[in-house]
Amino acid sequence: MNTACDTNLQRLIAIARKHGLVFNPDSARVTKGIGLMTGKHLAVGEYICPCKQQHKPARKGMDKTCPCAEWLEEIARDERSTIHPRNCAGLAVHTGDRKPGRRQSSQTSF
Repeated sequence: MNTACDTNLQRLIAIARKHGLVFNPDSARVTKGIGLMTGKHLAVGEYICPCKQQHKPARKGMDKTCPCAEWLEEIARDERSTIHPRNCAGLAVHTGDRKPGRRQSSQTSF
């Protein structure tokens, strides 16, 4: 990964730890999502959600940023079923049987 992707990765790790999440075990999907989001940040100055982008090219202030308002609900709903590539469960899953938004002990890793 390059420096911009590493910066985004560290940002996502902090968000995930706060909410008791870990990366999806499909590392290719995670890497692709981070790359897409980073590219949008470099282009328009915002981490545009690659799952919900509606404008081509991305438009600052017009497309949803990551994390979007729906992300915790999507992860909770989809993590134990087939993960659709067009939602946030493509990047992260909950650790154990926790409810979204609750902090977990230091065992949470990304």
